Amino acid sequence: MKTKIKGREDNKMNVPLIFGVAYGVLLHHLPSRAQQTQHWQYKCLDLGGIQLIAKGTIHNRFDNLQVPNSKQKVVSVQNVYPGTPITLPNIKRLTGQVEREAFAISCS
Repeated sequence: MKTKIKGREDNKMNVPLIFGVAYGVLLHHLPSRAQQTQHWQYKCLDLGGIQLIAKGTIHNRFDNLQVPNSKQKVVSVQNVYPGTPITLPNIKRLTGQVEREAFAISCS
């Protein structure tokens, strides 16, 4: 890579130019088929919102997530992994499917 800076010849300056490239990789180590379980639960948060929690040994896939009777939007497809709950702030109702089963959550 070449960088050229135009300017006056009498103001020459040498400076180092450093740049970096990075990327991330997420690896999933799955237990053997016999040890794979999928359970999930939700929690209504005191300050408003819903937390989705995977309680099994592998992730749960949530599809068609919607907030009924609201203009609020959520990402419609989310994976929830054990030990990494997803918090949806300021939401009191949520519908969708998890592992192809419909659900409806309502927090007061």
